Parts: sequence; C-alpha cells; structure tokens
Amino acid sequence: MNNLDSITSVIRSWHSFLLCGHIMPDGDSLGSMLALGKVLEQMGKQVTMVSFDPVPDNLTFLPGIDCLHTGQREFNQDFDVFMMLDCSSPDRLGPYYKMLQRELITVNIDHHPGNTIEAEYTYVDFQAAATGEIVYDMLLYLGANITTDVAACLYTAIITDTGSFRYENTTPTTHRRVADLMQCGIEPAKLNEFIYDQKSLPAILLLRAALQTMQFTKCKRVAWISVFRKDLAEAGACDEHAEGIINYPRSIKGVKIAILFRELEPGVFKVGFRSKGEVDVNRLASDFGGGGHVRASGSTLRGTYEDICNEVLSEAINLLQAADGS
Repeated sequence: MNNLDSITSVIRSWHSFLLCGHIMPDGDSLGSMLALGKVLEQMGKQVTMVSFDPVPDNLTFLPGIDCLHTGQREFNQDFDVFMMLDCSSPDRLGPYYKMLQRELITVNIDHHPGNTIEAEYTYVDFQAAATGEIVYDMLLYLGANITTDVAACLYTAIITDTGSFRYENTTPTTHRRVADLMQCGIEPAKLNEFIYDQKSLPAILLLRAALQTMQFTKCKRVAWISVFRKDLAEAGACDEHAEGIINYPRSIKGVKIAILFRELEPGVFKVGFRSKGEVDVNRLASDFGGGGHVRASGSTLRGTYEDICNEVLSEAINLLQAADGS
C-alpha cells in the first residue's frame, strides 16, 4: 500500500494522464475524477477522462462534465499514467480494464474494502467515506488551488456517497472537509437541488413500475424490487434511471436488507444490496462474486430471474439469522 507522498510524486513527475471511474458512474466516481482532472490541467498536464456508461441526468451539471469521453473509445495517443478512481475491481472498469495490460504507470485510488485491482501504485483508505475525501486530501498535499468548480465536484462526491451524511461512514473529518469546501464558494443548496430534486419523467415512470414489483419475505425484514428491460422500454428510461430505486425498500421501517434485481440483458441481472443496522451485505455480495461496502454492495449473476431471486433471498435470510443469532 502506497501513501499520498508516492501518489503525488507520480503526479508531479509525469505529463499525460488517463483517468477512469467505474461503470454505471455515480457522484463519487465522477466528482472525484473531474476534480482531479481539473487540478491536473491547472498543473499543465495532458488529461483525458473516460466513462464507459453515460452520465446520470442528475450529474450533468458537474463542472467539466462536457470534457468526459463516454462509451468505448480507442485512443491513438500514448499515456504516461492510467489512474483509476473509485473502482474496486477490474471488471468495474468496463472495457478500460485493458489499460492495465499496457506498459504504463497504473494508479489505483479507492475506498472500497476488498479492492482487487493490482496497480503499480495503490492508495485505498477504507475509512474514507468517499473517494472524493481521498482526492481532497491528495490535492491539499499537492498544494493545489481548490477552485469553486473543483470544490463542487468534491462536494458532490462526498454528499452522494454518504447519503447526504445519513450513512454511518460519515465522520467528523467528513464534515470538516465539507466545511472547508464550502469556504471555497460552493452553494450546497443549489448543488443539492441538481443532485436530488430534478428527476426526469422517464426516471419517475420507471420508479412507478419498479414499486409495483416490491415484495417481502415472511419476516418482513427483507424487501426486494425488480427492474426489467421491458420496464425501461415502456418508461423511455435508461439504465442510469434505476439508480437510487433500491433506497425505497431500504427506507421501510423494519426492513434490514433491501435488494434490487436489475435485468441487464436476457439471463443477466445486476443485484444490488443495501442494509441497515449491523447487517454486512458486503458478505452477501461476496458470496455471489461481487463486493462493495458493509451497507451497500452488488453482484452480477447469470440465470433465470426466478432461480437468481430464490438463491439470493435464501442467502439474505441466512445472513440475517447469523446476524441476530436466530
């Protein structure tokens, strides 16, 4: 495990950088990447930022988002450094995992437990509430100028990965960092409106369809919800519109584990897990080849919806029983 001194030494020493977040990008992935990218440009570096999946509607306001390359791109130029932000495993890079096979310097910056990316330089802080916190500390270490635009990106990274400071990963240091960002001139109320209060009609129509699928186990402590390709088509929605839907079953009183089954293609489902209390859904996701955080994790499974659903629910109930000794 490297320290910030070694990571910042790489930044100072090299000129051309390719930055990549994870597939299905969220506020932490995009905010961290854009903030770092802006500072690298301030330093006179050549910067290219990529995301395989499109930017969610609620994050299109982020400063510098128009410089982001989306989709699978082939780049003719050579890069000195490939920096991965908020990616816990190679598959989370999408097609850009191939960059790990090239002869260039690789840097892995993340906060997920169980990070499996092998890079020349790795800095993973499990105690950080968001990768944005790590990037903020790194920029201070560099002596960078935290402009209002950079602060807005970092604020978005932190506010989204802490659930607006509602999740237990929020620490006193988290609040201190955000307070410092506010001193840089950001307007939290305006940013929060962009992030949370401007849902598109397709997103609302998809939510309506998903809520109609909600079911519960007999104990009412596990709730699940499903999104199928036909739901997306009927709502005129895209995959990113499903983000956040899992929080609805999670918010129900008495529910300890919430699960979202999202059909990616016939026979392939992305399964998201969220929990409350002492339940570690990272263990559940790991059982199915995935991972993430204690309270938020995910896996990708192949098979019929019925088989996947039955297997996942069975393991979720076992996890609850193990957690409370029943």
